[in-house]
Amino acid sequence: MLDYLPILVPDYAGETLTMNPTGDIQASGQRRQVITETDGDNPKGVTLKQTPDYYIPLSFKWLSESARNILSDLYYNPAKAYGMVKSFRWQHPVSEVVYVARFVSEFNEILRPNGYYEVSLRIKVIGRLS
Repeated sequence: MLDYLPILVPDYAGETLTMNPTGDIQASGQRRQVITETDGDNPKGVTLKQTPDYYIPLSFKWLSESARNILSDLYYNPAKAYGMVKSFRWQHPVSEVVYVARFVSEFNEILRPNGYYEVSLRIKVIGRLS
């Protein structure tokens, strides 16, 4: 991912999302292209966007109320990510590289009977800091 993303400044840079999700980090990437198949198995392509899109689902299980509130505040606060509107800094939990990302899903949460929260989100990584 790192080699293919532009250097960007996030809309909100007041904090970095460093909370480790539960489970593996699975990124799916693609280039926005339209491919037309022609005779002779010679496809023709048009690239609509030069930068690849990388999507990462994040699942957080066994969150305390205070940890859930950190995620919720980043997501809902108009001065921060404001839902899916503004980009923010996200630190990859394995490589520790800091990327620029934005949310591309709803804030899904479950309050378990034991008092812990489960939150799932999806982010789109759109750039890197340096």
